[in-house]
Amino acid sequence: MNVQTGLVEEVVPVKSRIAISAGDAATAILQSLAASGALTYYFVSLRGLDAKLAGIVWLLFGI
Repeated sequence: MNVQTGLVEEVVPVKSRIAISAGDAATAILQSLAASGALTYYFVSLRGLDAKLAGIVWLLFGI
């Protein structure tokens, strides 16, 4: 009883790929903006970090 099953490759249309990628990118951008805003608020307002230093930290992180 040798039953061989072949793998079937599914093809995703290009429009669907672009739509999913755009939605994922939008979600990632909004999440990163919220997280960076929360972290900046925490360190500047609550922990007393100078705002200029916080800006330098974000600049170095971006590089």
